[in-house]
Amino acid sequence: MNFFKQAVLFEGGLGVIAVAAGVFFGFPFWQRCSFIGEAFLQIAAATAATIAVYFVLGWLPFECLRKIDRIVREIVQREMSGFRLPHFVVIAAFAGFGEEFFFRGLLQDGFTEYLGVAKQIPVLIAVSLLFALAHNITRTYFVLAFLISLYFGFLLLYTENLFVPAAVHGLYDLFVLLYINRQRKPPAL
Repeated sequence: MNFFKQAVLFEGGLGVIAVAAGVFFGFPFWQRCSFIGEAFLQIAAATAATIAVYFVLGWLPFECLRKIDRIVREIVQREMSGFRLPHFVVIAAFAGFGEEFFFRGLLQDGFTEYLGVAKQIPVLIAVSLLFALAHNITRTYFVLAFLISLYFGFLLLYTENLFVPAAVHGLYDLFVLLYINRQRKPPAL
């Protein structure tokens, strides 16, 4: 099975599992997705912030950050070399919505609902640790995944709209994939 199908099945599968669990437990978290105009401004601002952080991290002279960059570039170049814009859009959308429905919708919202609003921050930290474990490529990547998960979680708490962190996650992934893909070196003759 090729990388595109695997990515779509895995990321989409997370979303399906989240919705199925939400139905099973009577917790329709997806109803917290709102497409009001304010959401689009929040998405634009939050996505711009994540992209700015991406560039700042890229400029920092730390080998641990260079290692992550090499790993991600290698994966994009090896697995996505023949991809066109629609491939990247689909993968990013499935990653953003699948992962955020699972981590923010089902887990963060679900456990906050179950444990009570007073436990929002401990739940956010626990879910962010799980998110980081799921993205544990290197120690530094673990820390960065934890921090961005906190960011996505705070976006949900602030906006009370699951659409916002899901869209920001997807747009950030799309930007990074396209940016790295565009910088690919042409094959040697």
